[in-house]
Amino acid sequence: MHSRKLISFLLFILFILNFVMILIGGISLALHNIDNKLKNLPMTLQVSTMQETEENNLSYKKEYNATFSSKKIITNKERISERNEVIAQLQKEKEKEHKLHLQKQEKTFVANVINNKEHKSISRGIKVKYIKKEFSLSFYTNLPEENGGYTGNCHGQPLKHGMVASNVIKQGTKILLPKYGIMTVADRGGKDFNNSNRLDVLIERNEGESNSQYLKRVNNLGRPKVIGYIIEEE
Repeated sequence: MHSRKLISFLLFILFILNFVMILIGGISLALHNIDNKLKNLPMTLQVSTMQETEENNLSYKKEYNATFSSKKIITNKERISERNEVIAQLQKEKEKEHKLHLQKQEKTFVANVINNKEHKSISRGIKVKYIKKEFSLSFYTNLPEENGGYTGNCHGQPLKHGMVASNVIKQGTKILLPKYGIMTVADRGGKDFNNSNRLDVLIERNEGESNSQYLKRVNNLGRPKVIGYIIEEE
């Protein structure tokens, strides 16, 4: 009887121990899983944080590039605007300088007109008037290549100093031009001279000057604008 009770007691004890071992094993497994999750948690957070940082950097770069591009466009527009203002200012100064030059040229010219011997011979005994006019001058040689193969003017006369060409101003008209004296309209030109403000001034060859040197010198005289006076009888 006692032996049976002892055996039953021992079996009970073994059952309790087995249950405790199972419980301990379950708790250990749960703790192990929790420990693994805790270990993996910082890595997940780090990866997520890195991704968020990269996304934020990319967004910042896009915003920066857009802002920089916008500023660059504005800067270029400002530079173009400033350049145009400078060009406009230089043009105004150039026009102002040209007007002052013409005024100075006119004063000097008018002061010398009265003492001009040729002027005295023209006006002696004849009343003349001077019509002020601005002329755009060009220059030509007496070389055949610049005169349609001829060495004379439109009237068949030899080309010589004192002649100017115009298709509008009457042939034979006397014109006072600064630096050149009294010129005579004695030739005609191309379509460019179908304007009363355009004059082509004949320039004679210098002694010992070759054709190429002569042509180059005359072509380098440019197209100055001057104040002149058309001389007419009253």
